[in-house]
Amino acid sequence: MNPVITNWQQQRVWIIGASSGIGAETARQLLAKGARVALSARNTTKLHAIAASHRNALPLVLDITEHATLIAARDHILDAWEGIDLILSLPKAMAYGATKAALINLSECLYLDLRPRGIGVYLINPGFVDTPLTANNDFPMPALMSPENATYKLIEGIERGQFHIHFPKRFTNWLRLARLLPYRLYFTLIHKVTRL
Repeated sequence: MNPVITNWQQQRVWIIGASSGIGAETARQLLAKGARVALSARNTTKLHAIAASHRNALPLVLDITEHATLIAARDHILDAWEGIDLILSLPKAMAYGATKAALINLSECLYLDLRPRGIGVYLINPGFVDTPLTANNDFPMPALMSPENATYKLIEGIERGQFHIHFPKRFTNWLRLARLLPYRLYFTLIHKVTRL
Protein backbone atom coordinates (compact mmCIF):
# COMPACT_ATOMS: atom_id res chain seq x y z
CA MET A 1 0.00 0.00 0.00
CA ASN A 2 0.96 3.66 0.29
CA PRO A 3 3.60 4.97 2.70
CA VAL A 4 2.34 5.28 6.27
CA ILE A 5 2.56 8.83 7.65
CA THR A 6 3.01 8.81 11.41
CA ASN A 7 4.38 12.34 11.76
CA TRP A 8 3.09 15.37 9.86
CA GLN A 9 5.83 17.70 11.17
CA GLN A 10 7.28 19.58 8.19
CA GLN A 11 5.45 17.42 5.61
CA ARG A 12 4.96 19.60 2.52
CA VAL A 13 1.28 19.40 1.52
CA TRP A 14 -0.44 21.22 -1.34
CA ILE A 15 -4.24 21.41 -1.07
CA ILE A 16 -6.05 22.54 -4.22
CA GLY A 17 -9.59 23.57 -3.33
CA ALA A 18 -8.64 24.77 0.16
CA SER A 19 -11.05 27.70 0.56
CA SER A 20 -14.04 25.79 2.01
CA GLY A 21 -15.47 22.42 2.98
CA ILE A 22 -13.18 19.40 3.21
CA GLY A 23 -10.23 21.27 1.69
CA ALA A 24 -10.31 24.09 4.25
CA GLU A 25 -10.80 21.73 7.18
CA THR A 26 -8.02 19.42 5.97
CA ALA A 27 -5.70 22.44 5.79
CA ARG A 28 -6.58 23.46 9.36
CA GLN A 29 -6.09 19.96 10.76
CA LEU A 30 -2.80 19.32 8.95
CA LEU A 31 -1.45 22.72 9.97
CA ALA A 32 -2.37 21.88 13.57
CA LYS A 33 -0.37 18.64 13.20
CA GLY A 34 2.70 20.62 12.11
CA ALA A 35 2.57 20.20 8.34
CA ARG A 36 3.54 22.95 5.93
CA VAL A 37 0.45 23.51 3.80
CA ALA A 38 0.13 25.39 0.52
CA LEU A 39 -3.48 26.54 0.18
CA SER A 40 -4.84 27.00 -3.34
CA ALA A 41 -8.24 28.11 -4.59
CA ARG A 42 -9.76 31.11 -6.36
CA ASN A 43 -11.06 32.85 -3.22
CA THR A 44 -8.25 35.10 -1.98
CA THR A 45 -10.11 36.26 1.14
CA LYS A 46 -10.87 32.76 2.40
CA LEU A 47 -7.34 31.47 1.72
CA HIS A 48 -5.75 34.35 3.61
CA ALA A 49 -8.22 33.93 6.49
CA ILE A 50 -7.13 30.30 6.93
CA ALA A 51 -3.45 31.17 6.52
CA ALA A 52 -3.54 34.15 8.92
CA SER A 53 -3.25 32.07 12.07
CA HIS A 54 -0.68 29.56 10.81
CA ARG A 55 2.96 30.39 10.09
CA ASN A 56 3.35 27.17 8.03
CA ALA A 57 0.56 28.12 5.62
CA LEU A 58 1.36 29.34 2.12
CA PRO A 59 -1.70 30.83 0.36
CA LEU A 60 -1.50 30.65 -3.44
CA VAL A 61 -4.52 31.90 -5.36
CA LEU A 62 -5.17 30.01 -8.57
CA ASP A 63 -7.87 28.83 -10.94
CA ILE A 64 -7.37 25.13 -11.65
CA THR A 65 -8.67 25.67 -15.21
CA GLU A 66 -5.85 28.12 -15.98
CA HIS A 67 -2.71 26.10 -16.66
CA ALA A 68 -0.33 29.05 -16.24
CA THR A 69 -1.52 29.81 -12.68
CA LEU A 70 -1.25 26.13 -11.77
CA ILE A 71 2.36 25.95 -12.98
CA ALA A 72 3.21 29.26 -11.27
CA ALA A 73 1.81 27.96 -7.96
CA ARG A 74 3.75 24.71 -8.28
CA ASP A 75 6.97 26.59 -9.01
CA HIS A 76 6.36 28.90 -6.03
CA ILE A 77 5.99 25.89 -3.71
CA LEU A 78 9.11 24.22 -5.10
CA ASP A 79 11.10 27.44 -4.66
CA ALA A 80 9.86 27.91 -1.09
CA TRP A 81 10.00 24.30 0.15
CA GLU A 82 12.21 22.45 -2.37
CA GLY A 83 9.59 19.74 -2.87
CA ILE A 84 6.04 18.53 -2.33
CA ASP A 85 5.25 15.42 -0.26
CA LEU A 86 1.48 15.23 -0.80
CA ILE A 87 -1.01 16.85 -3.18
CA LEU A 88 -4.73 16.83 -2.34
CA SER A 89 -6.92 18.08 -5.17
CA LEU A 90 -10.44 18.87 -3.96
CA PRO A 91 -11.99 21.48 -6.30
CA LYS A 92 -15.60 21.09 -7.33
CA ALA A 93 -16.38 19.68 -10.76
CA MET A 94 -19.43 20.36 -12.92
CA ALA A 95 -19.53 16.93 -14.55
CA TYR A 96 -19.22 15.35 -11.12
CA GLY A 97 -20.15 11.72 -11.82
CA ALA A 98 -18.16 11.33 -15.03
CA THR A 99 -15.21 13.19 -13.57
CA LYS A 100 -15.25 11.01 -10.45
CA ALA A 101 -15.35 7.80 -12.52
CA ALA A 102 -12.44 8.99 -14.64
CA LEU A 103 -10.43 9.95 -11.55
CA ILE A 104 -11.03 6.53 -9.99
CA ASN A 105 -9.65 4.85 -13.11
CA LEU A 106 -6.73 7.30 -13.31
CA SER A 107 -5.91 6.79 -9.62
CA GLU A 108 -5.81 3.01 -10.05
CA CYS A 109 -3.44 3.33 -13.02
CA LEU A 110 -1.23 5.92 -11.29
CA TYR A 111 -1.01 3.76 -8.17
CA LEU A 112 0.31 0.81 -10.18
CA ASP A 113 2.70 2.99 -12.20
CA LEU A 114 4.08 5.06 -9.31
CA ARG A 115 4.26 2.49 -6.50
CA PRO A 116 7.63 1.10 -7.68
CA ARG A 117 9.03 4.66 -7.36
CA GLY A 118 7.79 5.03 -3.79
CA ILE A 119 5.13 7.60 -4.71
CA GLY A 120 1.78 7.11 -2.98
CA VAL A 121 -1.59 7.67 -4.66
CA TYR A 122 -4.76 8.00 -2.58
CA LEU A 123 -8.29 7.53 -3.93
CA ILE A 124 -10.63 9.51 -1.66
CA ASN A 125 -14.37 8.87 -2.04
CA PRO A 126 -16.36 10.62 0.67
CA GLY A 127 -20.08 10.25 1.07
CA PHE A 128 -22.10 13.42 1.53
CA VAL A 129 -20.25 16.17 3.40
CA ASP A 130 -21.93 19.38 4.56
CA THR A 131 -20.18 21.89 2.25
CA PRO A 132 -21.27 24.82 0.07
CA LEU A 133 -21.39 22.38 -2.88
CA THR A 134 -23.78 19.92 -1.20
CA ALA A 135 -25.91 22.77 0.18
CA ASN A 136 -27.25 23.11 -3.38
CA ASN A 137 -28.48 19.50 -3.52
CA ASP A 138 -32.26 19.12 -3.71
CA PHE A 139 -32.36 15.46 -2.69
CA PRO A 140 -31.87 13.57 0.58
CA MET A 141 -28.24 13.05 1.57
CA PRO A 142 -27.97 9.98 3.80
CA ALA A 143 -25.18 9.88 6.39
CA LEU A 144 -24.31 13.58 5.88
CA MET A 145 -21.00 14.33 7.65
CA SER A 146 -19.44 17.52 8.92
CA PRO A 147 -16.22 18.68 7.21
CA GLU A 148 -14.42 18.08 10.52
CA ASN A 149 -15.46 14.40 10.70
CA ALA A 150 -14.77 13.85 7.00
CA THR A 151 -11.31 15.36 7.35
CA TYR A 152 -10.57 13.17 10.37
CA LYS A 153 -11.39 10.08 8.26
CA LEU A 154 -9.36 11.40 5.30
CA ILE A 155 -6.24 12.05 7.38
CA GLU A 156 -6.65 8.73 9.22
CA GLY A 157 -6.69 6.89 5.86
CA ILE A 158 -3.58 8.71 4.63
CA GLU A 159 -1.76 8.03 7.90
CA ARG A 160 -2.54 4.32 7.49
CA GLY A 161 -1.32 4.28 3.89
CA GLN A 162 -4.72 3.21 2.52
CA PHE A 163 -5.22 3.47 -1.24
CA HIS A 164 -9.03 3.72 -1.18
CA ILE A 165 -10.26 6.04 1.53
CA HIS A 166 -14.06 6.13 1.72
CA PHE A 167 -16.45 7.23 4.46
CA PRO A 168 -18.83 6.90 6.19
CA LYS A 169 -18.53 3.15 5.69
CA ARG A 170 -22.22 2.51 6.47
CA PHE A 171 -23.05 4.53 3.34
CA THR A 172 -20.07 4.03 1.03
CA ASN A 173 -19.97 0.25 1.44
CA TRP A 174 -23.62 0.18 0.39
CA LEU A 175 -22.75 2.17 -2.76
CA ARG A 176 -19.86 -0.16 -3.56
CA LEU A 177 -22.17 -3.14 -3.22
CA ALA A 178 -24.78 -1.50 -5.48
CA ARG A 179 -22.15 -1.21 -8.26
CA LEU A 180 -22.00 -5.03 -8.38
CA LEU A 181 -25.68 -5.30 -9.38
CA PRO A 182 -26.76 -5.88 -12.99
CA TYR A 183 -27.54 -2.52 -14.64
CA ARG A 184 -31.31 -3.18 -14.75
CA LEU A 185 -31.38 -3.51 -10.95
CA TYR A 186 -28.76 -0.82 -10.39
CA PHE A 187 -30.65 1.83 -12.39
CA THR A 188 -33.94 0.94 -10.66
CA LEU A 189 -32.33 1.29 -7.25
CA ILE A 190 -30.56 4.56 -8.08
CA HIS A 191 -33.79 6.00 -9.54
CA LYS A 192 -35.66 5.22 -6.31
CA VAL A 193 -32.95 6.83 -4.19
CA THR A 194 -32.24 9.94 -6.29
CA ARG A 195 -35.54 10.41 -8.20
CA LEU A 196 -33.50 10.87 -11.40
